[in-house]
Amino acid sequence: MFGGGREEHTLRRCPRRTSFGAAYGFGTAASGLRLRVCSSHPAMRVRQWPIYGKPVSLVKRILLWVMAAFYVSAGINHFRDPGFYLPMMPPFLPWPEALVFGSGVAEVALGITVLVPRWRRLAAWGLIALLIAVFPANLYIAFENIPLGGRREGLGLLNWVRLPFQAVFIAWAWWYTRPDPERSDPSR
Repeated sequence: MFGGGREEHTLRRCPRRTSFGAAYGFGTAASGLRLRVCSSHPAMRVRQWPIYGKPVSLVKRILLWVMAAFYVSAGINHFRDPGFYLPMMPPFLPWPEALVFGSGVAEVALGITVLVPRWRRLAAWGLIALLIAVFPANLYIAFENIPLGGRREGLGLLNWVRLPFQAVFIAWAWWYTRPDPERSDPSR
């Protein structure tokens, strides 16, 4: 059913006609061609990305790729420039270098895995756990005004402003633990 991570639906002319757009939830077809989802005619295949067997909306799919790219690039940066991340580590945590590299591995692995439909939900929960795990480091940066990236002093108030964005990142990942709502199909 989900061979290769994609679900295939076929389209053909059917006795009970609906607009192509209405069948897929994005408006009516400009050409007026009346098609509905049927189970034959291999020449008319449409490929869709499922989350739990349902197609993913275009916005959700684009934001999924943006989120994955964000985590993969941030994870790679843990290896390219670990010195940027080391000052973030609170002094009470042991092995700061290993934690920096470990969080980099987790970000890359989860960023890639969230793109795999079969593992998306688990990877999204993993991202949420990672974001919660690194939050104490963000608090440490804010409380101690830690300078990052070679600066002589911290960002002051901006360190506190960035804390609520952790909740935005958690909500973004949480969105991928949920299936898309049922699309309304007027042809039914």
